[in-house]
Amino acid sequence: MFKKSILLLALLLVGCAQPADKTVEAINKISLPATTAQTASQANPAELQALHSANQEIIIRLTAEIKEEKTQDVRTADILDPHSDVHPAFQALTQLEEINQLNDVYLKQRNKNGLALIEEALKPLQNTTT
Repeated sequence: MFKKSILLLALLLVGCAQPADKTVEAINKISLPATTAQTASQANPAELQALHSANQEIIIRLTAEIKEEKTQDVRTADILDPHSDVHPAFQALTQLEEINQLNDVYLKQRNKNGLALIEEALKPLQNTTT
């Protein structure tokens, strides 16, 4: 009987998981390898700007959603406590900031491959809502 109640409790907790938790987990799993632009990049500036803007829109939307959903009424100690509920959210926000900076660097370098890598990494998160 005890095992059944523990199993029921576990299923209840899993069922109550919010979509933001899945989004945060997905963001924290993103790994972008560094890529360099080819010396003779023939990329169209309009195409590069479009890739950059699309990536940036997703990053901004995800950042706003995580901040609204996960960072309200947070104690300072919870941010750095790896066992707190909000710690993964702040890791995801840091990851998004790093991706955004990389997105800017790739645009400045005219690195179409780098922008495309970011686009591919963000594509699964494009239509998620919290």
